[in-house]
Amino acid sequence: MSGRGDVLRVNYKNITPAVLPGVLSLIGWPGDIRHLQGHFATLVDAADRVAVGIDLVDGHVWPSIGFEIFCDHPLPSGRWDRILDHLCAHGLCSTEKRAALAGIEASLSVGDDGQSWPIAWMLPTLRGPEDAYPVVRCHVSHLKLAIGADGAGQAKAYVAAEHHWRRGF
Repeated sequence: MSGRGDVLRVNYKNITPAVLPGVLSLIGWPGDIRHLQGHFATLVDAADRVAVGIDLVDGHVWPSIGFEIFCDHPLPSGRWDRILDHLCAHGLCSTEKRAALAGIEASLSVGDDGQSWPIAWMLPTLRGPEDAYPVVRCHVSHLKLAIGADGAGQAKAYVAAEHHWRRGF
């Protein structure tokens, strides 16, 4: 978080929509809490987990709050659809970006036709278990909705690529 001074990020977990206003009032968040409640309630209802991220910059609450949104299953799914519907309806996600997210889910393996395998992964592949083969799973890790004290919002997706060993052939 360059350019912000000394930053401490605090992630609150297991916050309910009913508790959010009290937490934000208690820490002195400078924005319109009522504006956040609709977003937060919708996200909590649709997702498996939503963490509330607050930054303290030089000892003061930063005017932007982050909702980190997690679903424990891949896209597409009913839960992800409800979250993305909400973001699109509020102008926080375009239909093109939504479609691109749906295409991220993939599993790549060394034996796939036309799939090149990165040189850095060749030695670990050769040294791996004899009864297993490597697979890289690409997926949406989570989404983040950042909303400023002025009510302006921005959403972004975090994509993961994870190595797995599949047993058997």
